Amino acid sequence: MSRIRKLKKAIFILLFALLSFLPFDNLNSVNGEEIPYPPVIISEVYPDPSTGNEYVEIYNMGNEAIDMNGFTIYDVSSPAYGNCSKESVLFRLQGEIAPQQWVLLPLTSARLNNEGDRIILKDKNASILDEVAYGVCGTITSKKGYTLGRKDETISGLSILSPTPGGKNYLLNVGEIVIEGKLEIGQLVSFSSSCDVPSNALSSISWNLNNEIVAQNTFNFYYKFEKDGHFNLVLSVLDIYGNSDNEEIEFDISEENNPPSFDYSNLIINEIFPSPADGKSEWIELYNGGSFDLPLKGVMIDDIENGGSSPFTINDDITLHAREFLLFSKEKTGITFNNSGDSVILKSPGN
Repeated sequence: MSRIRKLKKAIFILLFALLSFLPFDNLNSVNGEEIPYPPVIISEVYPDPSTGNEYVEIYNMGNEAIDMNGFTIYDVSSPAYGNCSKESVLFRLQGEIAPQQWVLLPLTSARLNNEGDRIILKDKNASILDEVAYGVCGTITSKKGYTLGRKDETISGLSILSPTPGGKNYLLNVGEIVIEGKLEIGQLVSFSSSCDVPSNALSSISWNLNNEIVAQNTFNFYYKFEKDGHFNLVLSVLDIYGNSDNEEIEFDISEENNPPSFDYSNLIINEIFPSPADGKSEWIELYNGGSFDLPLKGVMIDDIENGGSSPFTINDDITLHAREFLLFSKEKTGITFNNSGDSVILKSPGN
């Protein structure tokens, strides 16, 4: 064998030996992100539970089932003394993990260190597929009653999350309550919020106004205040894992400082009948095209301003509901139209 061929063979053997000792040698790239192959990650760890047991959760990011026989999960045995490299077996895995599914691995005794730990997933060849670290071994600190997990089940860094054993990761955090509309007597007001929880993981949504449930199973509702006073509104959200969070606001409604205010811009003259046949009565039809009921007391109808028939002012306590019509006859208004031409004027109360 020539010296050149011997040299090439020696270089090849040296490169192979170097590559075999590189960490995370089972990495592929998907959508620009490096993921392990097989594509199994540590999706969630629960080191400091408020109730129940500690656990580790793994997730198959791929589209095929993966044989986990021979795979092992380790943690480090003495992180409290600053040693985050001495590994100890946590689980020896068996069976398959289905595509895009989770496997929950509960611990029957406390093994994960609250001050810090390092959890490592290795395949049957002892190659590192994934690892997470926290506390003295990492850059994120554990929090009692919360897990450390990969949000959206990707290889991204750890986040403080709500415990979701065997399910999609998220943090149950109810957003700020948003108010739309005037906080006044007689006004229909919209209250809304949001929460970063999948709909199939929600157990209950409840709105409580001054210790009375006013809406359920929705993040948006409408309410009309019929009286003044101090109001406390609480939105409570519970998920299927028992996690919960509340958002609360307080406000005042004063009858003296906030008299009922109504928007008459959607109150229109919809139709007039100025020249009926067969002795029938003339009439005017009003329509409320808005989303709220309107009191008509004080509304004025006239034909020609400063002339013609006398203006008619509604003095009765009449409410025209949203999207409804109301007819006023000549006998009621006293307005007589000129058959050759006339006009009709509608004025809101106080105008």
